[in-house]
Amino acid sequence: MGPMNIKLINANPLESEDDVCVEQLPIILGRASEAGIQLNDPWVSRRHCVVDQQGGALIIRDQGSTHGTFVNGHPVTEAVLRPGDKLVIGMSTFIVDYDSSTVEIPAGVSA
Repeated sequence: MGPMNIKLINANPLESEDDVCVEQLPIILGRASEAGIQLNDPWVSRRHCVVDQQGGALIIRDQGSTHGTFVNGHPVTEAVLRPGDKLVIGMSTFIVDYDSSTVEIPAGVSA
């Protein structure tokens, strides 16, 4: 399977942070300097969550963060990410964007 060209589109119009391109999986989102996607947000844990691929699907896994990881308004410990999903981490909101034709969403997997 080739690269998915995953992008997390910054949905915070008041912030100047750019959209985030995910170039490798798994990737950690958090405040720590070793996080693949570093978020300068006091509500974000050092190692907040990880985006990974599992069985051809894109998934997000909370890493025991203090304030939680939300997909479409629901707190999740693990969830499938689909294009157009709204991902909230701390005070940061992102819209998930990728070409879903490169990803097989397994049947029977609920987000």
